[in-house]
Amino acid sequence: MYWILPFLLLPLVSSCENDTDGPTLTEITPSVISNLPSGVFDLSSYDEEEDNPLLFTLRWSPTEFHMKGNDKPQGVAPITYSIEIDRSGNKFADAATLAATNADTVDVFRKDLNEFLLSQLKLEAGDTYELELRLSVKFGEGNHEFNQLYSANQVTFRAIPVLNEEEVFFIYLIGNMNGWNTSDTSFPMFRDDSKESNRIYTYTGRIAEDTWFKFIPEFSLGTDDMYYDNGSGTLIHGDSEGGALYIEKEGYYTLTIDLQDMSWKIEPYDVSKAIEWEMINFVGAFCNWGDPDEHNEFHDPEMEPSAYDPHIWTLEIDLPTVEYGVKFRADHSWDNRWCPRSSSEVPFGICDHNPSGDPNISLDETGTGTYLVIFNDLTGHYIISKK
Repeated sequence: MYWILPFLLLPLVSSCENDTDGPTLTEITPSVISNLPSGVFDLSSYDEEEDNPLLFTLRWSPTEFHMKGNDKPQGVAPITYSIEIDRSGNKFADAATLAATNADTVDVFRKDLNEFLLSQLKLEAGDTYELELRLSVKFGEGNHEFNQLYSANQVTFRAIPVLNEEEVFFIYLIGNMNGWNTSDTSFPMFRDDSKESNRIYTYTGRIAEDTWFKFIPEFSLGTDDMYYDNGSGTLIHGDSEGGALYIEKEGYYTLTIDLQDMSWKIEPYDVSKAIEWEMINFVGAFCNWGDPDEHNEFHDPEMEPSAYDPHIWTLEIDLPTVEYGVKFRADHSWDNRWCPRSSSEVPFGICDHNPSGDPNISLDETGTGTYLVIFNDLTGHYIISKK
């Protein structure tokens, strides 16, 4: 198949000033994509020791450019091949780009394709989809109709996207308390630990009256794809105008979702004996454990309380050392400290208030760098995430 261009006299390479017969692009032979492996790509099936295996290598013939007076095709630079995917039969009306390259192959990996299908094509996890793939080819400089074309063929394949621990590692509340801003991360949900088998997320805190809300996983931020109630007490993931959960009276509540059985529950939380701390400090060797200097001034960082809930604290901090780990305390004092139940739980974990021992949260696995730290003084839950 040949693309016969209407600009046969367009010179791509100028020769002498008076040479009107210089190299001219006359024909283009578009790329042909090789067939993909048959069967269905079930993105939940993989070896636990290799959670992001290679699914397939997409190959295609190079786009060939034929010049006037030259029997052999020539290269034109720059050239970019973009891999576009859409639902089969949609004529690429909602196509999204999986990858772009100037080579003639692309390796496609499980996690990359899975996240692409969920976040870019907004497909439902667990369903089987027939998908169509093509190349969008751009060559030369500028954006013009004559330097944009597509592969001579499209290939179809089937895939089953999946929600797994990696894609839903962080989940946030989205609702009228934050203007339904689906990019907002002010209301993070916590977990008791960071074990992959734990699919239970909780949020304990203040909820204003007449609050409607849903739950959004990190990979869906900025979209309308959230977890919501399907009308029978079960969570589903997707885009829906309904399905928001509702709390009528202002108070403190514990919101729980279990992504193993896709259940949810709302329970009142007794805050009558809770202390509203003046400050919460994040301490470690990086600040000499908060010991005062010669001027009796403290240098353990103060966390910022939420304007919505005084029991949720946040800090972004650069840690030049993580030696011996970190912990939390109140008002620059060891009289009120929070220590982890398990020192190895990062980014999610839970601390006890003034336990008999004095363990620290180890950051040896993640190392030095910039961290986002979030702490709930009601429950002792924390998130310590390296950015």
